[in-house]
Amino acid sequence: MRPWRLVGDAGGSNVRFARASAGNVLAERRTYSVPHHASFYDALRLYLAETGGPEGCASAAVGVAGPVDEGRVKLTNAPWTIDARDTAQALGGAPTQLVNDLQAVALALPHLTEAELLPLGGAVRGSAPRQTMLALNVGTGFGGASCIPSRDSWMTVGSEPGHMTFGATDADQLGVIQGCASVEHLFSGRGVEALYARLAARRGHGGGAPLKAAAIFANAAADAVAAETVQHFSVLLGRIAGDLVLAAGAWGGVYLCGSVVQGWAAVAGKEDFRAQFEAKGPMSARMQGVFSGVIRHDDVSLAGLTHLGIEGCALRGG
Repeated sequence: MRPWRLVGDAGGSNVRFARASAGNVLAERRTYSVPHHASFYDALRLYLAETGGPEGCASAAVGVAGPVDEGRVKLTNAPWTIDARDTAQALGGAPTQLVNDLQAVALALPHLTEAELLPLGGAVRGSAPRQTMLALNVGTGFGGASCIPSRDSWMTVGSEPGHMTFGATDADQLGVIQGCASVEHLFSGRGVEALYARLAARRGHGGGAPLKAAAIFANAAADAVAAETVQHFSVLLGRIAGDLVLAAGAWGGVYLCGSVVQGWAAVAGKEDFRAQFEAKGPMSARMQGVFSGVIRHDDVSLAGLTHLGIEGCALRGG
């Protein structure tokens, strides 16, 4: 049997696995619901049983939604604890590395094609080659990681921007974000649902059945409250994305991913997003040239993990 690498992505809602073979080709991709499995290892054992077992596994890399400390992580938005040593044992001793899930996405950024990106605004990707790039995820939670040029290679640095506090710039915005204790309380699936509920209550439309984020975005053309939710979300996401570009010096662009972003991008007020992204005082002219876009690659984190340990890719931080 030819050697292969296990790549995985464990988030708050789902865990995905695939086998990466020569040429970084992904095969045997599977997705499992996190709430339906008592542990990561239950899901891993099911995956191995469905795909031929661990024979031939030469190494493993798993992206995880939380900070990794000494090869161990407690997922931020799920009850699972994952340990690299236990994972290696389940794979017959294959060397295993745990990686913050957004670092896994960041590893893929230098390799994305134009067809795998939906631009937001007119800035051109690659106009400033080999500069720091930023990956941001909006899904069950909100995460981020930088991809930084290092001589002839790249390294990634994980961060936890979802747990920063978030302020308002005027009284109306204060009413919109009231009750949001952190960035993640607004930019996540549950954040979109709570924002919709607050806006509905302001219009006197409260009391209906709660809507999921996907339904809110899908109904934006027919539902005035959903349209208002999209507009506020676009403005505030543009603002925080621009702030994080400034903080990271990510002049190579910001790349958005995650289930919530995918739903938003289909109906987004891209002009609202981009106007706030660029509105940074003395830095506004510079921000006009910074690329922003949505990643369309379905398995971007798994694809990123195929580059870990090769082509000079390295990790820093959790």
